[in-house]
Amino acid sequence: MRACLVLSFAGLIAADAALAEPDAMARRPAAELLAACRAVPAGGPEATRCLAFVEGFLWGHGWAAWRTSRDMYFCPPGEEGAVAARDMIPAVVAYLEAHPDKLDQPAHLMLFSALSSAYPCSPADPAAGR
Repeated sequence: MRACLVLSFAGLIAADAALAEPDAMARRPAAELLAACRAVPAGGPEATRCLAFVEGFLWGHGWAAWRTSRDMYFCPPGEEGAVAARDMIPAVVAYLEAHPDKLDQPAHLMLFSALSSAYPCSPADPAAGR
């Protein structure tokens, strides 16, 4: 539990730092998210930018759902939704590549759409009730 809280706090700090930048990924077009996430297999600064953004988004969404006692809008696989951002990147890239007409939309909206599409919650899903 303590490790989870520490990781949550670290994720929120990373997300806060990313949003403090004048050129924050969330406000950029999804085309930039796609370019950054395509770099993940090779590594480097763009890959780090993608992973930090997705990780912060996941922690922030999970925390907000818990804090407001609302259902998640997407349900990542794994035990209680525990999955690394890196494991979700292929689904994010595939979604963005399949929707080139939406790459001018804000990155945070398209990431939300990608995760909701790739990891839908079902009524029988125990994660959906959190």
